[in-house]
Amino acid sequence: MEDGPLPENCAVKVFKTTLTEFKTRERYIREDYRFKDRLSKNNSQKLIRMWAEKEYHNLRRLHRAGIPSPKPVLIKKHILVMSFIGEQHKAAPKLKEARLSLAELCVAYEQVVEAMVKMFHGCHLVHADLSEYNILWHEEKCWIIDLGQAVEPTHPHALHFLHRDCTNIIRFFKSKRVPELPSPLKLFELVSGISLPGPEESAERMCQKCEEKLEDDRKYHV
Repeated sequence: MEDGPLPENCAVKVFKTTLTEFKTRERYIREDYRFKDRLSKNNSQKLIRMWAEKEYHNLRRLHRAGIPSPKPVLIKKHILVMSFIGEQHKAAPKLKEARLSLAELCVAYEQVVEAMVKMFHGCHLVHADLSEYNILWHEEKCWIIDLGQAVEPTHPHALHFLHRDCTNIIRFFKSKRVPELPSPLKLFELVSGISLPGPEESAERMCQKCEEKLEDDRKYHV
């Protein structure tokens, strides 16, 4: 698959051709309606190619929504080619490694939240592994990377994944002393538009109940 001409500078992502790492990732594909009918436990090569294809399609959604992210341009088997985020052949730093002022950190936080909201409502995706390790800082913007595990909100564990993303983001920016941060639960509600009753410590349980209710509703309407 190809999505336009190759840019001048490219990043090449080669997915591992052994199944060891992917055994724990099967759940991100198993309940994804785009791929679950093609899932085969007896074909590790196919699973890895599907993971690469999944990231390709997820990145396309982000790029079309205007969310700063690598533009996917070519996929062949387990190799994904995308635009390079950086300059002078040096990759942009991860948010974890970037040296930012407090003012820049505040801007970065707002950008990450905006990206999460756009992903959920515009792209119909939950990153499912969002943290300071897969957000790049480049040209005073946050760029979202590593979308292989991203799932749609209809995935049975999407709300759990989203709350985990929110927890990671609040933890990181809190460690950088960004002021007036919401709780992970409040960020979850802001991103998803779903209100979960109860205290912060019960959020995981409430996510599970909400997911069960959504699943029951889907079965009822089938």
